[in-house]
Amino acid sequence: MGGPAFRSILAGTDGSPRAEEAARQAVRLAAALGASLEFLFVVDTTHPHVADVEAEGEAALARVGRLAADAGVQTPTRLVAGEPAASLVEEARERGADLLCVGPDAGILGGAIRIGQVAAHVVREAPCSVLLAREAGPDFPRRVA
Repeated sequence: MGGPAFRSILAGTDGSPRAEEAARQAVRLAAALGASLEFLFVVDTTHPHVADVEAEGEAALARVGRLAADAGVQTPTRLVAGEPAASLVEEARERGADLLCVGPDAGILGGAIRIGQVAAHVVREAPCSVLLAREAGPDFPRRVA
């Protein structure tokens, strides 16, 4: 068996707490495996207030960028326009990502994770493995390697 299973990680964020947990897990994996990591925010061009969404995206990318920097992981952040689910899959394909990290995007109901439309599409269509992050509880591993 060769090197690490994940050499290139793409993490999508929408600024939600669940997406930021996916970002934290992506940072941990990148740090432990020496993998490259890139964060992506997709501005939904069908949203009636695109300028507001762009501003939210810049703020979300700044937060996850700081999270990575605090862990000593250098990572580019990018804001792209498009349909979120399809754009995440296409970006993973174009970049040759080995892992695509996202939050469930629908939250938790009655203690069970509900998977939203974006996450469901990513799980079905991604050209690589997908990490669908759940909130870290007290038993969440502090080390991944």
